[in-house]
Amino acid sequence: MSSGRPHPRNARVNLLQITPPVPQLLKEIREARAGFYANLLTEWPEADCRAFAELLRQFNRTTERRMQRKSDG
Repeated sequence: MSSGRPHPRNARVNLLQITPPVPQLLKEIREARAGFYANLLTEWPEADCRAFAELLRQFNRTTERRMQRKSDG
C-alpha cells in the first residue's frame, strides 16, 4: 500500500509514497464518512448543516496546512 525511502536530511524519518490501492481506499473512507454524517445530521435544519459543512471544510484546510508545514520541516 505504500513504499518508503529515507528522508534526505533526517535518517530517522521515512518518506512514504502512496501506491495505487490507497487512493481508492481513501475514496471509500471519504464516502463512508459522508454517509455517516448525512445520516447523523438528518434532523438538523438545512442552514445549520450548511454552516457546519463550511466550518468543517475550514477546519480540514487548517489541519492540512499545519500537517504540511510540519512535514516540510
